[in-house]
Amino acid sequence: MAEINLDWRLVKEQDRLPTRTREWWTQQHVSWAHNRNSEPRQTRQYGGSALFSIDKAAHRVIGKGCDESNLGRWCWSRYQGKGNQTLRIITAYRPNPPQGPYTVYAQQNAFFHTIGRDICPRQAFLADLTEDITKFMEEGDHIILTIDGNSDMKKSDLSTALNKLSLKEAILHRHGNRGPATHKRNSL
Repeated sequence: MAEINLDWRLVKEQDRLPTRTREWWTQQHVSWAHNRNSEPRQTRQYGGSALFSIDKAAHRVIGKGCDESNLGRWCWSRYQGKGNQTLRIITAYRPNPPQGPYTVYAQQNAFFHTIGRDICPRQAFLADLTEDITKFMEEGDHIILTIDGNSDMKKSDLSTALNKLSLKEAILHRHGNRGPATHKRNSL
């Protein structure tokens, strides 16, 4: 998962993600999302998500998509496996708390105001993502969520919501509460 700092609408086709990376592997499939709700002003745009499926995994992709708001909060690829089992891998980015006028939080906050949805972007992310994951599970998909949650995964609203969906945080599940830090802010 990577934070995308480009407004892909302003990037020439030969410089777009699938084109620039197509020779890196034998086969690839790319799902990506970015904020498409406001007119592009400059090439740089904070936020977004991307998911690469390479080689054998690329052949198993049967679908892709992103969050319906077109804010670039998450993207996903769906895979067909043995016995008609399906797996959906979701890559997501939850904005940090408000820190300035050009942040991902500010972009999303402005969008929600334009549609009359009076909600904190971090709370909207949580509500909308858990709704999508619930829908995917009801469709029979197994779920892998890779997320930059900008939250404490030991105890936060995000960890609580994901636990209610029976998702396990892999690092904590394997290493317990004393597992390795995943960011400098949680290295204490």
